[in-house]
Amino acid sequence: MGMLGVAMARVVVAMAGVGLFAVVIQLLVVHAASLTPEAQRGQVVGAVTSGVVLDVRPIVSNDRKYVTLEMRPSLAELQTMRTVSIRPGLNILLQLPYVVLQKAETTVTCPDRGTIMITGFKDIQMKDMKSGVPFLEDIPVINFFFTRKAKVDERRRLFMLVTPEIIDLQERENQQF
Repeated sequence: MGMLGVAMARVVVAMAGVGLFAVVIQLLVVHAASLTPEAQRGQVVGAVTSGVVLDVRPIVSNDRKYVTLEMRPSLAELQTMRTVSIRPGLNILLQLPYVVLQKAETTVTCPDRGTIMITGFKDIQMKDMKSGVPFLEDIPVINFFFTRKAKVDERRRLFMLVTPEIIDLQERENQQF
């Protein structure tokens, strides 16, 4: 069974402008201790971004009944940090992020206040899980009775619902004042 996460936002975009919706996590990457001078150790060199980004460009029809949306959704998932040895004899290690990136691009026309569903991004995470009774799990032969191992496949799918609404600022001002 997968997890359900919900993120909602309202993005207001002017005609021919670009709206950006992002739910991301940034992991900071720091200098490795053995590669840098002591003054630079622990300083941040960059960030790895993981999450969902939806880039939208709306175009309103002349009769103001339909909206054409140029959308570019993307999903970046940080899988792991791989450790690579640059020089095997000198014990110099470097950590590299392993990111799986899924992108799409589409153009859709829908009525004002109509809803569009974007789907197709999926992720499968395979995990090896182990649990046991402390101390007893470390004793050979009897550890079989006090440990539990399992392989778990977690499947996730991403659904995005987009509902464009045409807002005439002049009409809104006249209604409010």
